[in-house]
Amino acid sequence: MRLFPLRLLLAMGFVSALCSGAVAQGGAVAQEGAVAQQARPCQVVSVKEAGLLLGCADQLKGFLLTFEDVRRQVGSEAQGRFVFACVLAPMCDDEPNVGGFFIDPVRWRESAKDEPAMLDMLQGYGLVPAASRGADPNVRPPPACAVFDVVIGDLPGRAVCFDVADGSAVVVIAGDDQVALVLSFFQRKRTPGAIRDKAADMIPLFRMQRPTGDITLLRWIR
Repeated sequence: MRLFPLRLLLAMGFVSALCSGAVAQGGAVAQEGAVAQQARPCQVVSVKEAGLLLGCADQLKGFLLTFEDVRRQVGSEAQGRFVFACVLAPMCDDEPNVGGFFIDPVRWRESAKDEPAMLDMLQGYGLVPAASRGADPNVRPPPACAVFDVVIGDLPGRAVCFDVADGSAVVVIAGDDQVALVLSFFQRKRTPGAIRDKAADMIPLFRMQRPTGDITLLRWIR
């Protein structure tokens, strides 16, 4: 099965960007000493599949995105991406591919959260929806539906549709003060409206778990 086939080009520097500020609650790259801890209270400890572990001063904070569909299991792709792939491909023949990655919650919180802001955010991470057939590849793609509100687990967010080169996609950006993420729903040979309806059915199945504590979280995310 070909996973996450939407031609969204992810920047090779995703992990370094994440570690240098994408999930920090402010401040510069962490340095040794108390001053550095005050400037940057949270650091990325690990990113694995749809899980994120942060070290915040003397506490660990975990974020684990789950998808309540027994036909799918979470897996990892390059540059920090995760996918919720079908265990048996024929079981999901008529459903979108689903994947995503974590982003900087501060950038999302401070944005306008409209369609231009969402495209700016995607391009900031080197993620660009491929142009539909006949469109100018050098021009930012127009949305194929109005931006609409969603909730991913307990994360409020916004979603927008795109008519891309070989199908249609819905891209979601959701987050709060501590964690934010991008989710993509893509399917070939489907209209944007059809993918929007599919995504609307699937979005309520996501849950965000937030375990906190000590060293047990390291075992949880390994």
